[in-house]
Amino acid sequence: MSAVAANLHGVGVQSGVLAATAAAAGIGVSPAGAGPAPRDVALFASTDRAGLTDLIVRGFHGLVDVTGRTPEVAVRSAVAATATTLSLATATAWSIDCAALVCDALEGRQMIAAEKRADVELALHEAVANAVIHGNLAIGSSFGTTAESFDAFCGRVTERMADPAYGARRITIAIVREGGRLDLRVTDEGVGYDPATLVARAEDAKSGRGLEIMRAMAGALAVEDGGRTLVLSFEL
Repeated sequence: MSAVAANLHGVGVQSGVLAATAAAAGIGVSPAGAGPAPRDVALFASTDRAGLTDLIVRGFHGLVDVTGRTPEVAVRSAVAATATTLSLATATAWSIDCAALVCDALEGRQMIAAEKRADVELALHEAVANAVIHGNLAIGSSFGTTAESFDAFCGRVTERMADPAYGARRITIAIVREGGRLDLRVTDEGVGYDPATLVARAEDAKSGRGLEIMRAMAGALAVEDGGRTLVLSFEL
């Protein structure tokens, strides 16, 4: 059982699925219509950006996409986390604008000023794209310079997104605000990579420059967990 008191709320999720996930995660189910208590998590099936933003602004400690693999594990992790977390299936992360969603929520909770949003959103967009394409879908950085090679790249993305072995992997975004600093941690379930090899290739590559874009937008960038986690830090 979880050592932290928390309940699971369902948003567009069948009651049986909600109850089974809560039981597997070792937490209770919130009464219908109840607001979030500290550490409460929302299990959702909707991909409505405004609706998901509202859940974060309302104070849910975590949001977990029911369509991703092992949602009960993601729920346990969200309850135990010290930060607000958003756990999405890869296919969901690809279908919605995660960076805009998170920035909408940050502005709604007055965690960033409007003038800082552009830098945060661009850096986060690159981090999520990196986690989706190169992390969970395990597709390389370069897709060539011809229309044919780009079409082949897009076809591979579509194919892997439809494969549950890849599309159901999770992307997790953790939001930490301490004083004048904001940290956004983006974690994937890929095999990881050595960031030094990407830096060495960046001079000649036509693609794979996302790390340099993120470094330019954020005050600091750290690569952790063997390349599976990117930490974007902003001085606000």
